[in-house]
Amino acid sequence: MSKSKTSAMLELKIGKKPVRPYVTAVIVHLKTGGTDIVIKARGQNVSKAVDVAEIVKRFQETPMILKDIKIGTEEFLQPHGSPNPEGEQRPAFKRRVSFIEIALRRVEETTAKQRKMEHGIKVSK
Repeated sequence: MSKSKTSAMLELKIGKKPVRPYVTAVIVHLKTGGTDIVIKARGQNVSKAVDVAEIVKRFQETPMILKDIKIGTEEFLQPHGSPNPEGEQRPAFKRRVSFIEIALRRVEETTAKQRKMEHGIKVSK
């Protein structure tokens, strides 16, 4: 988890931890006046990033909108760790890893209700 230079934006990098600490970090950020969140993940953690984003969007106290989603594949060279049986170092190989970046923005309560009404969603008072 890393905070960017501006306090209004949080860049959250999803790793090995369970979902709950990431959701907690986002909620703390929102309660301290933050507005924008970017959730980033690679490989097996992509599904965890989606879970974090969905839980945060459904959190009742802070209405959120989905600002942007970027998906793709990163390609990089990965060095081969162990030498082959003859003792020679194996060559590096190309590796491809999927990634996702989910950008969320906090919205004012009235704006959230207006958006829901525009899409025909019933709004409770």
